Amino acid sequence: MLGPRATALDGERRELEAALAEQPAPVIALHPRTLARYEAQLLRLQAALAKGLSAADPEGMAALRDLVQTVTVHPGAKPGLVVVDISGRLNALLGLDPFAHGGNGGSGGRI
Repeated sequence: MLGPRATALDGERRELEAALAEQPAPVIALHPRTLARYEAQLLRLQAALAKGLSAADPEGMAALRDLVQTVTVHPGAKPGLVVVDISGRLNALLGLDPFAHGGNGGSGGRI
């Protein structure tokens, strides 16, 4: 009895996935001050990185902490490769769930 029900549910899931794939991605509008602050943080980080981050550079470390919230490292698709997921403050501003992709912080930038 589980076989036909599972097949029907799988068909429904595929239909829903197809319908969602056809919809355009939602446009997210952020307040101009939020964007300006984020841009200022990026410029601060860029300047700190250009100067060179070190343990003796509290400005650089503070700039990095302002933007990066979590860093998750896990095995990549092939042996010897790793995936680094960086979740930052922009994720919180956009309301993105860092665990939306199976608990691996997948909404951050991937390196």
